[in-house]
Amino acid sequence: MRNCHVPGLPNKNKSSFTGNGLNDSYIGDVSSFIIKARDRVGNPIVSDLNLLNVTIVTKSSLALVVNTSLVEGYPGTFVVAYRTYVAGQYTVLVRLMSVLLYQGKKYVYAGDYILFYQKKYNFS
Repeated sequence: MRNCHVPGLPNKNKSSFTGNGLNDSYIGDVSSFIIKARDRVGNPIVSDLNLLNVTIVTKSSLALVVNTSLVEGYPGTFVVAYRTYVAGQYTVLVRLMSVLLYQGKKYVYAGDYILFYQKKYNFS
């Protein structure tokens, strides 16, 4: 009989998170990051997209609309994309199957996006 491992719950120490969406950015930038969810042994977590909860929120409790998708052919791999419209500090939270996998902070700067609209609509 072959040894067969049934993946357990997601493990934050074995899971990984990469991409510009976890770093500081500018208003209007489309930011994204990749989640590779793994169990305590390092096996991919096969999960329904509905069990993934990504929250990106400012101190003023303004939550962003976040688009998530599964990467076909790569079990346990998700892509998250979003766009910010307000400068300030954001908290990024990632939960899978109710397990908190990632909690981090990033800062969004006003940058060129504000300058573009100031010129376009003639206000300062």
